[in-house]
Amino acid sequence: MKVSNVLISLGIAAAIFYGLAMGRALLVPFVIAVVIWYLLNVLAATFQRLTIRTWCPSYRLSLAASVLTFGGLIFVITGVITRNTIDIIGAAPDYQKNLERSIAEVFEYFGQAEPVTVATLIEGLNIDRILYNLLWTLTDIIANAAMIIFYLIFLLLEQQGFDRKLAAFFDNRERETLVRGLIRQIDLDIQAYIRVKTFVSLITALLGYMVMMWVKLPFADFWAFLIFLLNFIPTIGSIVATLFPCVLALVQFETLQPFFIVAVSLGTIQFFVGYFLDPRLMGKSLNLSPLVILLSLTLWGGIWGVMGMFIGVPITAIFMIICTHFARTRPIAILLSGDGKLDR
Repeated sequence: MKVSNVLISLGIAAAIFYGLAMGRALLVPFVIAVVIWYLLNVLAATFQRLTIRTWCPSYRLSLAASVLTFGGLIFVITGVITRNTIDIIGAAPDYQKNLERSIAEVFEYFGQAEPVTVATLIEGLNIDRILYNLLWTLTDIIANAAMIIFYLIFLLLEQQGFDRKLAAFFDNRERETLVRGLIRQIDLDIQAYIRVKTFVSLITALLGYMVMMWVKLPFADFWAFLIFLLNFIPTIGSIVATLFPCVLALVQFETLQPFFIVAVSLGTIQFFVGYFLDPRLMGKSLNLSPLVILLSLTLWGGIWGVMGMFIGVPITAIFMIICTHFARTRPIAILLSGDGKLDR
């Protein structure tokens, strides 16, 4: 009987993940909208705690302030990305010349008379196909943005009646209290996760920005923002965030010294943050096993791509919290935890 229950559970899990993968086009914008909705409510609660003498802002005023603040941040970030992307495209010919010079030096070192140029390397590519894919990607981003805003509006309207629906859903007062406590615990743990990751990513970005400004690497603010954003993806994001500035340093300068400075410095920062600072702080907020974190990144990244990598760890943490509150699933929570100790 137990074996059949395990098989049924595995079948249900496989069906759920298959549905998540197949419904990616509709579910990913909805999940992004839920994340933004949650962040808006956290920011609104923060504004609501601000008091001026005896005056305290209402929840609606705090929510409006959080929407304006979040919208302003998106506007500034979009401007930074757009401006730097245009500048990078404008500087691309110079980078191509530097890269061709570096390639020529390598071929000359190995005794090759006619080095391969960048133009030769991309000669066989279908430019029309690349432009078509780029246009399709931009169209998809615009369509998703409209869908995210649409979902977000309805989530903000729907949240007003959520508390009443939750109270009407349960006839048993004890069960209602249990569910409310579970929701509250999930909320506290996810807020702790966001605070820790934001702090750690900010420290990493600031230190990286100082290094890039020291070697006078162009677009240092853009690369620092990219480091901040990608550090929300454990391990893989850190590697990618370090790779981009290193490549630019390689093609920007005539000598290899700035490249080695950027590569070693950013690598050291990421190593210290990833293996010392982040685990110590994260262990106090989400007690997840490092292996479980890696597997969750692989699983959710395979299902929902980059967005899945961003939300994979919080989703796994929510699942562990839920398993903690029930006797039958508590062993699963112990397996997912980092040290086997469950405080709840």
